Amino acid sequence: MQSRAKPSDLVAWAAAVLLCGIAVAAIAAMLGADEPEEAVGKATSAAVMLILFSPIGLAGIVLAVRRPALAWFGHATILVAFAAFVILTKQFWDGNSIFLGEGDWKLPGIALVVSLACGQISLVLSWARSGTLVFALGSAAVVVIAAIGILAVLEILADIDVSDRIYGVLAILYLLAIALLPLFTLGRKGEPG
Repeated sequence: MQSRAKPSDLVAWAAAVLLCGIAVAAIAAMLGADEPEEAVGKATSAAVMLILFSPIGLAGIVLAVRRPALAWFGHATILVAFAAFVILTKQFWDGNSIFLGEGDWKLPGIALVVSLACGQISLVLSWARSGTLVFALGSAAVVVIAAIGILAVLEILADIDVSDRIYGVLAILYLLAIALLPLFTLGRKGEPG
């Protein structure tokens, strides 16, 4: 007896077919162009953005698989990473350079900060799941990441000047929690959570 395809499988296949079609069209456009430099530049910037945002999406996938109760946040992380990829790629395709201060970088900046924060939170939540101390360290790291992300978004969006000392303290707290997590997680291998 043949089993029915799950909706997620159908979505995956539809997305794969769409991506393959886009790739074929992009290659045909690049090969057919009289001056392919612009097309090559766009393909390169898309590849660089994919290098940046695919690990963020992967962190969301890991969270969704490892912690089904938090799968909603993992899926949200994947969507945020994809949106940031599209927003930043479009910004570069429009010829705006972050290094030269060209164009409006508020939305791309917010997309970058939110996706990085979601990726880090997904990674921590997927990893810090056993034992009271490990859970507490993971929770502390999540709170600090969220605080850094919120402050950075407020700075971009509302032109609020957050003190470097606040960022410095949050960075130290984040580094401490992230450094302690593997120490206490590795020591609990095989112990009941």
